[in-house]
Amino acid sequence: GETTISINNGDDMMPLVTGSGCMLSSIVGSCVGAINPLEGSLLAILAMNLAGEKARAKVDERDEGTGSFRAYLIDSLYKTNSESLINESNIEIL
Repeated sequence: GETTISINNGDDMMPLVTGSGCMLSSIVGSCVGAINPLEGSLLAILAMNLAGEKARAKVDERDEGTGSFRAYLIDSLYKTNSESLINESNIEIL
């Protein structure tokens, strides 16, 4: 590898939810299977991190906890589309 990419999206609540790493692994596998490993991994991590940001916003808005965060994370992943990936990403090629 000669390329380093920093993804500056996500939320601190993500590692507090059991299964979020497993969700990410399955998304990475799906994306890598569809395109090359670097772009597939980038796409998967970005989708997961943006979903985490949206889930946290709902949790904060409703004053809820990690159980609700997990459900909102799954819902946000379901609603992810190319427009949100393009417009809401905060990536940096170093």
